[in-house]
Amino acid sequence: MFINSMKDCKAEPRIDLPGFDHIAGDLVDVFRNEDGEFVQVWNERRNGNIDAVGRVVLSYLRASNGPQAVSHTFVLEGEYSSVTIESARRTFEYRDNVIYKRTEIDLQSGRVIVDDARKGVAIVQIWTREFDWVNYQPVGKSLNDSEVCKLQQNGRSWFKSTYQDAYIETERKVHELVQVESFKGNRMEELFEIRNGTPLIRVAFINGSAST
Repeated sequence: MFINSMKDCKAEPRIDLPGFDHIAGDLVDVFRNEDGEFVQVWNERRNGNIDAVGRVVLSYLRASNGPQAVSHTFVLEGEYSSVTIESARRTFEYRDNVIYKRTEIDLQSGRVIVDDARKGVAIVQIWTREFDWVNYQPVGKSLNDSEVCKLQQNGRSWFKSTYQDAYIETERKVHELVQVESFKGNRMEELFEIRNGTPLIRVAFINGSAST
């Protein structure tokens, strides 16, 4: 979750990369923002409007250093009508109910956490100003979007804790901490994957590059 205030557009997006050189048209939306251009590619429109069966099949941010936040959508057969893939995240749409979705996220070790109300599992994320590195648990009250935004804008430290929950009916049976990310402002500094209450993998981010 990154909430950035809008600034004057200064980034000049790269438009010379094959596959990421779309221009605005009937099936393509291009929105300029402070980071470059946000591009959406649709599979179908009718009379200038998005058709009821139309969907975004590709979206990305066209930035000065190349495409970012690339998201592809593929049509499926069977239980799910489609899957949208963005980096380590996959979001499936159920064919018989568009309200329910299944999200799968790959962790650093290859483990997969799942959010799927139909299957009784959930991914829960908590934002706090502090984290207890001895007992591996967040400290203090959970922050809302507005509070995280202020910490980002002021360059302050904050933490995102990710849990895998599991339920039987409405009773929570599992609440396992699986990942902790530490931030300063809007820059991630460290990521820890947690297993059975202890660190499994640590990734440090130096000048935007990850190192283990």
